[in-house]
Amino acid sequence: MRIARAGGAVAASALCVALLCGCSGSPMIAALERPRTTEDSIVANLGSVAFDDEEARRQEELLGFDQSSSRFLVSDGDQDYFVGVARPADGPESICLVTVEHLITRSGEADGPQWHDTGVRTLSCGGVRSQPLFATDGGGTIRAVLVRDGMDPGAYSTGMRRVHANLWVREG
Repeated sequence: MRIARAGGAVAASALCVALLCGCSGSPMIAALERPRTTEDSIVANLGSVAFDDEEARRQEELLGFDQSSSRFLVSDGDQDYFVGVARPADGPESICLVTVEHLITRSGEADGPQWHDTGVRTLSCGGVRSQPLFATDGGGTIRAVLVRDGMDPGAYSTGMRRVHANLWVREG
C-alpha cells in the first residue's frame, strides 16, 4: 500500500506484486535487529501538518504497520528513509519502506508568511526474500529499491544510486 499526502489530500494505491508479498520469519535487514533509538521514530521526523494526518494513520493501521518497528536508514536530500514491519491481522508479516519527504509550505499571511516542514509519507510493503521491494510514485515510476542484506539489486539498480547498504534511490 502506498500512502501519499499532498495539499490536504491523501491518495492510496496498492503496491503488492505477487512475488514481493509474504515475507515472514527473521528480519532480512540488519537495521530491524538493532535496538530502537529516538532517531528511529517516524512521527518525530514528520512536519507539523503530516503529524496530524489521520487518514495516513488509518491506512497504516489497515496494513498493520507497526510504528514501534521502524528504524531510520538514511537521509538523502529532502527525504528520510525508514524500514519497518507490517503485521496485518489477516496476512503474513512484511517488510516496509517508509519515505518521509520534507516539503516546505507557506501559510499564515495575516501575520506574515510562516513556513512549515510537511513530511509526506510514502509506505511500501512486501517481501524482500527473493526480489527487491519497490517504492513507486503516483505514476508507477520506481523511486526507491529496498533489498535484503547481501542482495545485489542487479538490473533494478539501473538509473539508481546506492544511499544505504539496503537502499537504492532514483538519480535526480
